[in-house]
Amino acid sequence: RVGTLLIEAGRQLPGHLDEKTGRVETVAAGAPDAGELLDDLGDLVDKMGGSVLVIEKDRMPSETGIAAIYRY
Repeated sequence: RVGTLLIEAGRQLPGHLDEKTGRVETVAAGAPDAGELLDDLGDLVDKMGGSVLVIEKDRMPSETGIAAIYRY
């Protein structure tokens, strides 16, 4: 349902996304095998036919480091 995903440049959020269940798991920064949740989300949107834009912090419409424009 996401048409465009906006990700803040340089922002990191340690964690994983299970693509089968949609479950999000956050982990402590520096944890072994921490992964990168924002990358996982970007990959999923790309696979589903959406666009992913990495933009500078001062242009982000949110403070969370991520925002979405839905298809409908």
